[in-house]
Amino acid sequence: MSKLIVEELITVLEQEITLQKAIQIVTIRPWLYSHNNPAGTFSFNIYNTSGLVRSFSFTNNDLKTQSNLTEAYFHTYFSIQMASFSLPRGVYTIKLEHFGYTYDANSFLGWCKDVNPIGKVYGEPENYTANPFSFTIIEYKSRES
Repeated sequence: MSKLIVEELITVLEQEITLQKAIQIVTIRPWLYSHNNPAGTFSFNIYNTSGLVRSFSFTNNDLKTQSNLTEAYFHTYFSIQMASFSLPRGVYTIKLEHFGYTYDANSFLGWCKDVNPIGKVYGEPENYTANPFSFTIIEYKSRES
């Protein structure tokens, strides 16, 4: 059986990550869920202890266009492609935020949780909602790297 665990964007959704080494980021792909075409502008932001490092804004129509979707309800890995940038080793917080958007249970954006049990090989996790948000970071590496 498949499960889709989604946390609805009400105010802000955030995930802390720790980079064990410096990386050159090309693309970040959060797994997002759109419920009935929410209006407004959303932003996917990266913060360190000093403040905002990188920000990318998008709308629900951007999600649909990139994924070639027409449905009112869908989930997709949304590729946030930006000019490549470096993040040094350290702790960061990635946030899904919004402006011009009001949460409504009938029309919202959500961030899907990683449904692979963390640290478990067999069985079900005790609480899927405790799992981290699902996203992929694509790193630039030259042939010499």
